[in-house]
Amino acid sequence: LPMTNACSLIFLSLFLATGCATVGKGTPPPPPAAAKHPPLTVKVMTWNIHHGEGMDSKVDLSRIVEVLRRERPDIAVLQEVDVNVPRSGMVDQPKLIAEQTGMTPCFARAMPLGGGDYGNLLLSRAPVNGFFAVSLKSPGSSEPRSIVDADIQLRDDVVVKVLGTHFDVNANITSINAETIVKSYQNISPAFGILAGDLNAGPESDPLLRLTRKIWTRLAPGPEQGTYPASQPKETIDHILVRPAANWKLVSSQVLPEAMA
Repeated sequence: LPMTNACSLIFLSLFLATGCATVGKGTPPPPPAAAKHPPLTVKVMTWNIHHGEGMDSKVDLSRIVEVLRRERPDIAVLQEVDVNVPRSGMVDQPKLIAEQTGMTPCFARAMPLGGGDYGNLLLSRAPVNGFFAVSLKSPGSSEPRSIVDADIQLRDDVVVKVLGTHFDVNANITSINAETIVKSYQNISPAFGILAGDLNAGPESDPLLRLTRKIWTRLAPGPEQGTYPASQPKETIDHILVRPAANWKLVSSQVLPEAMA
């Protein structure tokens, strides 16, 4: 398993289309004052937590919880999360994190591990209408991969589909992972979408180009902010993408300096 990644945090604004019209690609978002409903600001985080093991090789989930409490994201997508695995003290990490942050947990198992489970965790401060796990099947993968797929009720009139995932470390298989998402989520309902996770690929890589060629848009400021490795982040492999592009605006973005956690 790779070394833990730095924590990526992004503020997004969602501009809602007026009436029932569909806002297509290339269509500018309505100005906030003219919108039927005011824009909505969402704080999204993605973080590979390495089953709670920090840079000091100690498993201490309280440090993860502390960051979540301090930053208070509306949506957090965590990778490499354990459920009742010996290496992390036989702790149900999704349940513990949810209880201590007050967020709703959505866990998607990627594979069984040590008599327990290992996979991706999505946390939401808003109500979750439903969620399920999707297998990212790819022959030759270093380990099974999954997607946590959740519909989140951000506001009475706004539901957003949020996908959290962790791509393979093999570049060829990472491209397959990306293509699977493109094909599986070519059309989504609700129309608003967020895709976040440790994609093990840089901004200009083939997997990112596949994702952003037609459907998804990666929102990130320049210059690039490294997210890996946590000790000295140099590579940007953790990403947050949205759809449709016309309805989203990046407010701010940062990589949190959490080298120990």
